[in-house]
Amino acid sequence: MGAQGTDGSFEEFRRAVLATRPLVDGLRVTWTTLRGDHLEFGWAGPLLLNGAEQPITGFPHHESAFAHAALPAQSMAIGYGAEMLKLNFA
Repeated sequence: MGAQGTDGSFEEFRRAVLATRPLVDGLRVTWTTLRGDHLEFGWAGPLLLNGAEQPITGFPHHESAFAHAALPAQSMAIGYGAEMLKLNFA
């Protein structure tokens, strides 16, 4: 996610994102984000953020102010005010 105060116009942000290229080595990918965070992941081995292993299990399928769904999710209800959207993944 970008912010105009940090990243300039949307066009400037878009150009900056497109200028960052992931390095793909077989089944392993490394990438440095616009904020300077270094990500590494692949088919085997852990997901690393700045060299620290990150969990890839133990969290919900989706979690926000508008919806929560366990993993694996068979369905999800997304709500805002009186509005509700129900998704069925089965």
